[in-house]
Amino acid sequence: MPERSQPSYTDRALVLLGQEVQIERRLAGLGRQELADRAGVAAETIRRLEAGDPDTAIGDCLEVAHQVALEPFIPDVDPDIVHRSKKGAGGEPVFPGTQVPIQRLHDELRDGGSLAAFLADFPAVPRARVIAFVDLMFGRTLGTLDWHGDLAKRSGAGCGAKR
Repeated sequence: MPERSQPSYTDRALVLLGQEVQIERRLAGLGRQELADRAGVAAETIRRLEAGDPDTAIGDCLEVAHQVALEPFIPDVDPDIVHRSKKGAGGEPVFPGTQVPIQRLHDELRDGGSLAAFLADFPAVPRARVIAFVDLMFGRTLGTLDWHGDLAKRSGAGCGAKR
């Protein structure tokens, strides 16, 4: 293979990814070893990733990026609906202007609670933001469902299945 006179797009992208991971790691107050432990990789992997080493496994790169709340391949969500907390590891998704994790809404609803109960427990979260989030997730879910496969698996009966 001929030598390149300039770095390729891939080389530049890996250096940029490494720089972003390093910035986010430092902002989170994490050392390389601590981040490595959270991501399930060696500290040497973190060093190589931050240096833009092209031999770093893509799965390791993505897991490390996720652990510092850097998710380059996930579409942006309106920051008025979802915000990533800078407190704690992983940049947990929270309702903007609060430190209330979106996971708490999921837990409330999954456990049989209501939107009213969630809002009573977390008065700092505006009802309009919760509704906007539910609408966003509902729209994304409907857009990605395989109506014959996914729903049949969940309900146990697909179109034309014996009852």
